[in-house]
Amino acid sequence: MTAGDYNPWQSVTSFTGIKETPGPAATEFPAFKPTPVEGYTPVVTVNGGAVKLVNGEVPAQSALNGKDLTKDINVNISYKLTNPDATITHTVNYVDADNTKVGSQEFTNKPETKNVVENIQAPKGWTFVGDDGKPAGNIGTVTINFGVKDSSQNIPVTHNMLRVMNTRM
Repeated sequence: MTAGDYNPWQSVTSFTGIKETPGPAATEFPAFKPTPVEGYTPVVTVNGGAVKLVNGEVPAQSALNGKDLTKDINVNISYKLTNPDATITHTVNYVDADNTKVGSQEFTNKPETKNVVENIQAPKGWTFVGDDGKPAGNIGTVTINFGVKDSSQNIPVTHNMLRVMNTRM
């Protein structure tokens, strides 16, 4: 969210909500509700001073400075993690050609932890499928970018027929 999300002050404009309507100079910016962002809490400052939200809204701001109209009111909305100590889970699902899950691994970390390289292993009797569609071994790595909520991804695997045949002999 940027300052552009809150209409700039114009002395020849009055405001109704966020929509501009021609008319006499307004003496107040109306209350404004910051756009909700899942997992984050808005932090608002007006002209550099912290502002507490009222019912989830930035309170109306006076455009008067004594008897004079204020030229600018700078509203800054930033976001901080609501729960920075949460545990986020990323699940790697191993799926066959029919997209049926044949196994999985779970990895956990803090929210917004980026570029975490984890070791993965295909389930017993299965092997990874390479980009070329051919078997690609049963051990590898995956890079995970943890967000603010649990996530998952599917990795294709195929039966490891050679291993199955060798165990029967």
